[in-house]
Amino acid sequence: MPLSQIQTIGNQVIPNLGRRNLVINGSMTNWQRGTSFSTNVYGCDRWKFYAPGSHANTRSTDTPDSPNNFKYSNSCGGSGDATGITQFIESGNCVHVPTSGSTKVILSFYLKHTTNSGTAKITSVVGTMNVADTSGATTNRSTQNHNTTTSWARYTHEMSGADLTAAATNGLQVTIKHNGSGTTLFLVTGVQLEIAEAATDYERQLGKDELEDCKRYFQRISGLRQGAYSSCMIAYATTAVQGTLHLQTPMFSTPSITLEGAGMKVEDGGAAYTSTSTAVSGQKGSENHLNWWIGGFSGLTDNNAYYAYGDDANHYIDLSAEL
Repeated sequence: MPLSQIQTIGNQVIPNLGRRNLVINGSMTNWQRGTSFSTNVYGCDRWKFYAPGSHANTRSTDTPDSPNNFKYSNSCGGSGDATGITQFIESGNCVHVPTSGSTKVILSFYLKHTTNSGTAKITSVVGTMNVADTSGATTNRSTQNHNTTTSWARYTHEMSGADLTAAATNGLQVTIKHNGSGTTLFLVTGVQLEIAEAATDYERQLGKDELEDCKRYFQRISGLRQGAYSSCMIAYATTAVQGTLHLQTPMFSTPSITLEGAGMKVEDGGAAYTSTSTAVSGQKGSENHLNWWIGGFSGLTDNNAYYAYGDDANHYIDLSAEL
């Protein structure tokens, strides 16, 4: 076996563990939606933020210096218990997770607790979704409290296959949150969930590969160029057009489509027409393509072809297939 396919943990030679991390975007690298949020929403790709009050979820460049030299961390601030972030992992990525026996599964992460740190002030939870790939209701399977400080440290949470009943069929939930009352602020990065006897170094992915993994669940298409949304939309009335988005990255399921910002435009090479609508009129499709239509125009020529784009840099189409 080539040396490149051998690595060690605890001085023991083991097979290469490529793609062992079940968490996507654990390095908090990708933020397609933006870098600052003040409500309970998906902010950092694949991570849903929650706080009871005083919501403050931002991208931070404050990271642990070693051993991984992370570029970003996820800053979580809020008031009240349970302020933190959650990722839902689809069942298709969990088919190899043990659901019985003593095989170890280990969650690890780097965390810096700048406000309200102390004994048992951070809780990590690994659970399962009650219905396959549906995040509406979950069951906590393993919970651990962590003593935190105002400095960066790596924390681990060990469980066994016996703790993770239904992981392979329903998918997993990973949560890192504040434990206790009062205002809190903590930063987290390097989140890893793996099947291993001991926590291994954080697994790096190529940037393009990790972004593609994120786009399976969310894609933002900027409208700031002609034809950005579609190079051919057909008017089916003087007020509305319809077209198809072909997705280069197939999504988890048929995505919902949302317009961010007003003023979508269509143009036929001459005149430009602006829609007054801030939402699509309807959609049909699959994980590979999306047929959609929108009204709010005036003066279109029925059955004419147009290309579509946004009014300015703040106009986007968001496609979401989050669990």
